[in-house]
Parts: sequence; C-alpha cells; structure tokens
Amino acid sequence: MASYRQEPRADMVTFITYCGYMETLTKTPHTIRKKLPPLLLASILGLSACSGDNTESSSNNANSSNNEQTNEQPLDEADATTNAPDPVKILPDQADVPTDYRMLPATCEDGRPDDPERSIESNDDTAEDEEPDYSTWITYTVPETWDTAGRGRAGSGGVTGSDEDLTFKHDDGNGAKGRIKISVNWDSKNAEGTITNNSGEPWETFDYDSTIGDDRTTIIYDNVATLQAGEQETDLFYMDQSQAPNHVSNTEYKLRLEAFQLPHQNIDGEYELLTETFVATVEFDQDDLALDQETVETITESFVLPQCSYDYALEDAELILGVDLNNDGHIRDADDIQEELQEMLDEAQAEHEEELQNSEED
Repeated sequence: MASYRQEPRADMVTFITYCGYMETLTKTPHTIRKKLPPLLLASILGLSACSGDNTESSSNNANSSNNEQTNEQPLDEADATTNAPDPVKILPDQADVPTDYRMLPATCEDGRPDDPERSIESNDDTAEDEEPDYSTWITYTVPETWDTAGRGRAGSGGVTGSDEDLTFKHDDGNGAKGRIKISVNWDSKNAEGTITNNSGEPWETFDYDSTIGDDRTTIIYDNVATLQAGEQETDLFYMDQSQAPNHVSNTEYKLRLEAFQLPHQNIDGEYELLTETFVATVEFDQDDLALDQETVETITESFVLPQCSYDYALEDAELILGVDLNNDGHIRDADDIQEELQEMLDEAQAEHEEELQNSEED
C-alpha cells in the first residue's frame, strides 16, 4: 500500500494566513465584524499566537508552513495540473424528492447567507413566526412536516471545515421531545489513506465498548439493509438504545458514504486519488418517537453533494494540495483568501457607513 504525506489542515493554513488581518479586525467596529462568518472570525480574532501585522509576511509564512509540513517544493501551476489526476465527484448533485418530502437547501445556494450557522434571512412578506430553514453543505430530503429546530458544528474537516448536524421537530406540540438529529461527520484518515477510529487505529466497526462504573458493555450496531445512494451501495447499521439503556439514550442509524476523490501525493512524489468519506447518523429517542426504518432509508438514500458545495471543496483543497483542481488555470493560494477577506471588509465597511448616514438623516 502506498504511503502518503500528512497534509496540513486547512484551518491551520487559514490560521497563518489571516494573521496579517488580526490587528485590522480587532480595531473594526463590532457591527462590521459580526457580518462575517463566525468560522472566519474565529480564525482571525483567535490568533493570539500571531506575530507581526504585515499581510505579505503572513502570506509568505503560510506558504512556507505548507511546504515544510509536506516536505514538498512549490509546484508551478502547469506542473501541478499536468501531473495530478482530475478530482472525481461521487455523490450526485441531486436526488428524487418523494411525495411529502422536501430537499434541504444548500448553504452555498444563491440568496443564502455565507454563514452556515444562520438560516436564510426572511423576506418582508415572510411571517414573523415562520420557523428558520437551516441550510447545510451536504443536503438530503426530510418529511415536509419536520421543521428544523437547530444546527450544530464541531471538529474539523470536509467541505465545511467541520462536521455538522441539524435537529428536526417531529411534533410541534411535544416540546423538546420527538426530536431527530441528523449528523454528517467526515472520516479521519492516516498517512496511508486508511479510515481511522477515535484512537487513530484502522476503523473496523461502529461497535464500541462503554463503561460506567463497574458496568461494562459493548454497544452493537446491526447491519439491517443495503441502500443505494446515487450510484454507490452502502450498508445501513442500526443501534437499539434498549440494548444498554444505562449507556445510551438514543437509537441510531448509521451509514458511510463516499463524497469525492482528490489527488494526494505519495512518498514517491506520485499523485493518486484518495476518497473523501463521511458517516451520516440519524438519531432519536425511541421512547418519545416511533421512527420507522423506511423513513430513515428514504432520508439516507437522498444524500447529495450540491455542485456549489463541491466547487467550494475544490477551491479550499487547492490551497492545501497546490493543485489546479477545477481546471481554471489558477491554483488558489493565500493571496486569494486575503483578497476575498479584504473585499468582505470593504463591503461591510460601506454598509456600516451607509447605516450611520441613514441614522444621522433620521
């Protein structure tokens, strides 16, 4: 099996890249900064370890760090494009929407805010009490009667730079009960490209050991179905919470899906495609909600990677891999990110000044 270099994390490169803007943003009015995506602000405002305030120096540091961590010499864009295989999109762009179901909106769709933590802004003619419709990078269908009740994010990796989940309300009259959470968690891989578990060992099963005091047990996930998501088959696993009620509080369905393949360079300097995968989990408390397997299968077979999410993924990966993944003749780099950030700041500053002018006129 080929051995692969550990690529630097995208958030680490972002950490270095944005150092030059730390002082600028900390002096910017909060009304401007709050318009920027929280993930971006966290990368910028949390840089306590940054030194210096020169943008060009920060860009050089980012490129230097990238080269040091991969032990690679910088590739010119022609070489990177010629030597690396094209990325491959595996998860489909769209899926059939069954009757009485709806497809969730993608975070990158036109008209939606860039900040994935927020729902789409309501139009003037939208009822004030209408539930927010949270967006997500990996989309799927859910029953029309399910209203989104929240959104979470943790970890790092994948299209979003993190894992994400959405919580749905099954019954408006049931308070916090009857909630369903659907999570997307990107797999971790070792230098050989093998999926690993939380301990860094090669992944073998969803089963895990649980210990509470002297009570020890193994939580078991049973393979209950083989599903078809786009052109790929995948197994659906089921964990019944009743098998160990003192250890688990929710019933879960899990499956692993392949999203796309990206070129990575092995220790011999040759590019090979590695598959980016994630685990989707549907969880609920079966004491509060009787969710049938057919509904879960309908949801999980509808997972799609919208084209705009895929485009975002390729652009972000170019920064790390140094490869022209979208074949536009340019490899995205730290300077591009800083230009984008400057444009955001300029736009926010203009909006802020307009608000001030309007308030003075009033």
